[in-house]
Amino acid sequence: PAISSNSSIYRLDQLHSVKQQASDDDLEQYSLLLAMLGDQIRGLNLQTTMDELEVTMQSQLRFQQMQALLQDMCERAADVRERDAEHPFETPMMTRLLERCSRVHQLKKGEELREANTTDSLFIVRAGGVNFSREKDVYKILREGSSFGESDFIHQTISGQYTVSANTSPTTVLELPREAVSQVVNENPVLGARFYFTICQVIERGLRDALEATFPGTWSRKRKAFHNALTPLITSSGEGQSHNYSSRLSGGGESSPG
Repeated sequence: PAISSNSSIYRLDQLHSVKQQASDDDLEQYSLLLAMLGDQIRGLNLQTTMDELEVTMQSQLRFQQMQALLQDMCERAADVRERDAEHPFETPMMTRLLERCSRVHQLKKGEELREANTTDSLFIVRAGGVNFSREKDVYKILREGSSFGESDFIHQTISGQYTVSANTSPTTVLELPREAVSQVVNENPVLGARFYFTICQVIERGLRDALEATFPGTWSRKRKAFHNALTPLITSSGEGQSHNYSSRLSGGGESSPG
């Protein structure tokens, strides 16, 4: 975005918390203290730091609006950090598959990953990050641990709808050709079942993110509240289909078709 030279830009996932500072009634000033996470290299270690930024304004209405907005953004930032901490393809079992099937692509900042729109492979960002763009407009950013190309991989298609390029140097992307993966999972059905289960988890998370972006607050947060409210009602039932449904929710015991 176009900003002034006095402005600063922070990533959403850096936002931690916001709190109200004591206001000055004489000057009619209202202040917010915004805490942000940062990274600092100390020796050979990368440590998380906490920085604070004070925002002052004179309009009480604007102050209340800004406080509500920043609180919502801090909650979204926590969701983003939780999501980014998940690396579904970095389990010991998945590592065995990656070691046998993956091709390594080392990219410099701005370098395009041409295989992303010319093959039906699955791709995993092992280090760094990539931008998704269409007609030079970036519409999606993936960081370390994320994957893409699941739909083309499953449906054996080549969409070619976007351009993927590295947004930092160095960036490492692993490519899993579908033919190589099929050969390995056919030899090891247990590994194959785990692999496709992991893909289902990734696709389901992508659907959750899309729903949350389209209808903010109606999926992740309300789903948790709904499940917490529903579980006591189900578990309190003594018999019948409600009991079987409770068993399926908890993942334990046998259940008959309902």
